[in-house]
Amino acid sequence: MKLIRLLTVRISALILAAICVCFSAGCSLIKKTEQPQKESINIAVDKLSGAFNPIYAVTAGDRTVASLLYSRLRNYDSAVNPVNNLGSISFEYAENDLIKYTVTVKKNLYFSNGAALTIDDVIFTYYFLADPSYDGVYSDWHKNDIVGLKEYYSDSKVKTITGIKRVDDHTCTVWFSSKNINSADELNVYVLPKSLYGDYSKGKAALVRDMDKGFVGCSSYAFSAYDGKNATLVSSPYALTQPEFDEITLTDTGMTGGDLVKYVSNGKADIAATPATVSALSNISGANIKTAFFDCDGYFSIFYSAKLLSPQYRRALIGLCDFGDVLTEYYGNYCTRNYLPMNHKCGEYPSEVSQPVYSSAEWTSFLVSGEQFQKTITAGFTGDENSIEKAVLDKYIKILAEKGVSLKVKRFESEQKMKSEMKKSKIALCIKYNKAGYNGDKYSLFNAGGDDNFVGINDENLNTVTERLHTATGFADLKTITLNLMSEVMKNAVEYPVCQTQNAVVYNSGKITAESDILKSVAAAAENS
Repeated sequence: MKLIRLLTVRISALILAAICVCFSAGCSLIKKTEQPQKESINIAVDKLSGAFNPIYAVTAGDRTVASLLYSRLRNYDSAVNPVNNLGSISFEYAENDLIKYTVTVKKNLYFSNGAALTIDDVIFTYYFLADPSYDGVYSDWHKNDIVGLKEYYSDSKVKTITGIKRVDDHTCTVWFSSKNINSADELNVYVLPKSLYGDYSKGKAALVRDMDKGFVGCSSYAFSAYDGKNATLVSSPYALTQPEFDEITLTDTGMTGGDLVKYVSNGKADIAATPATVSALSNISGANIKTAFFDCDGYFSIFYSAKLLSPQYRRALIGLCDFGDVLTEYYGNYCTRNYLPMNHKCGEYPSEVSQPVYSSAEWTSFLVSGEQFQKTITAGFTGDENSIEKAVLDKYIKILAEKGVSLKVKRFESEQKMKSEMKKSKIALCIKYNKAGYNGDKYSLFNAGGDDNFVGINDENLNTVTERLHTATGFADLKTITLNLMSEVMKNAVEYPVCQTQNAVVYNSGKITAESDILKSVAAAAENS
């Protein structure tokens, strides 16, 4: 669940920023005036399950619906800077090392059913995410260091979170016990209407999960119907900004990749998204059919066990990584080689890094050192036989075989199981996709105290720089520290970034313009689904 959190923060070209400003701009009590008739459009998606509440939406189709119905307090611009949307989030350092966040919502905002949006709805959403019975995509939200949150989560008798305090109808404060600049992202939730869930109380999250009362959010569109195959949205009468379309229908095609985007080519849909690969985009045609590309926030990496493999052996193994031909065959020009790891909150790796940090010379140096090393190692992956993960590992097998190292490959049913095996030192390396979200800043991955440190690294410099991340004094400071962190990660040779991929959105230009925000929203929801 943690890794799905990516949609929790920003989106494509930067992951939850893709829930576009236009769609999530909020609502107004004043109904829209009569406008010229606008187009209705159809979005082809891989799967709809009816879970359109954003805190439960998992499939790309469900996430697309949720992104059009619900809004966050703030979005991100193209430079990854936060932009106020339904409200704002600010912080200040207080005495006793406490951090006070002030959360506000704008006045005169309304949900699509006409109910006023107030700070009580935000507080309700915080409490719901903290509920021990909540098992949705943000189920690790309770790990935030909010004063009183641990007690609320662990003790059924505790009914309040002491660190969350209502100030007035449009303001609340949230007190954190430690400095963590990422806390603002954790507070930047999709806002749910408290009034819709009057029967809910702590321990009864299933009531919200199973409730179908129209999926009421605060955005440019309102839920209309779902028949098991098609979800229909209509322009909200309370939208603050004029919706682009009067009606949007999302259709469950049961298709992915090239088969999905063909729905646009053959005129059955107006827009569809897919990870951009050579095979998926090989048969796109049509006079009005265009394709827009968006960098994914996430990227593929190989991770190396710090317990099983020595630092010098890890550097030697990374120095042998040469997957350019595999990437070209699979992605063509639709991917980027990144030579340092990435951080979704700070955008790209440093542009001046245009060459691999390690080369094949590392292997020669390693052999000269005379260090004893494992000549049989095991790698894990979770993709299918036709995935890029499997293709990269197959190439790695050939590269290492030439050096006398036998690489065994094991497929896992889940990423959680694969990481668990690495923690237990049963596999030496693994390849996985890093989604934007919970572990995007690398603290949880590479700090000795990080709860997702499956590589088992405990390095003094890494510990220091990851801790500094959380105490950054602002966004500029965060960027500077992040660049230092990525260099430290490579020095420790625990992660090798393989590539950053793109999402392709194929659309009917006769109905949808190249500047349409819906392109970004559809691309973001499709990322690595």
